[in-house]
Amino acid sequence: MLDRVLRFSDLETKVRQIVERARVDYADFLSSGRITDELVESALRLAQVDPIFRAKVVDKNLGDVHKEDMEDLSKLISLIDLQFFKAYSPLPAKSYLWRGLFACWGRRCRSGN
Repeated sequence: MLDRVLRFSDLETKVRQIVERARVDYADFLSSGRITDELVESALRLAQVDPIFRAKVVDKNLGDVHKEDMEDLSKLISLIDLQFFKAYSPLPAKSYLWRGLFACWGRRCRSGN
């Protein structure tokens, strides 16, 4: 049992690795438009991280992904028309309006002050 107990620093390192890998896989998806096994694997690992933040519960199998789960998720994803999930913006991402919106996010903005 003690071999499965993670120290906080080990847990933090493992979560950071999972998140960083997911960022890389997601960036690859954005550039290629292809859902790869690596992206599916990252999605499953991120799902294991979620309860740590929401419920303060650590999955004893954190980081372990089963082939069957990857196959199931890949089959589910194949049923989705990805066109429904595309975001369209009438403004360029670097416009002054967007920068202003993001600067105000989460706090009350006052114009003219």
